[in-house]
Amino acid sequence: MRALGYWLGKNGIPVINNVRWGNSNTWGYCYDGVDMHSVIAIGSSASNPRLLDNRPLFEEGLIELIHRLKPTTIIVYGSVSNSFFEIIRNEGVQVIAFSSQTNQKFGGDKRYE
Repeated sequence: MRALGYWLGKNGIPVINNVRWGNSNTWGYCYDGVDMHSVIAIGSSASNPRLLDNRPLFEEGLIELIHRLKPTTIIVYGSVSNSFFEIIRNEGVQVIAFSSQTNQKFGGDKRYE
């Protein structure tokens, strides 16, 4: 899908790329083909940064994404109640959240509804 998004973008068709990453070994190819200073979509449900074991990997990957791609906006599918998203906002990146079914089941994000 990244190749298709890249091709569409290079041919003038607006694309919002969904970016997912694992550990630092995946960063080289996970962020490839995504335009700098663009709108990017991520999901926080599958990576579940609320779990303390998962949080460092999620946060490190998101910091790397911001440093490499310098997005203007990050669209998040899932919870943004983690204080880490405030740090991103302070970096000048707009964060827009859409509640996931998992997030709704467990009470949602009261701060961002």
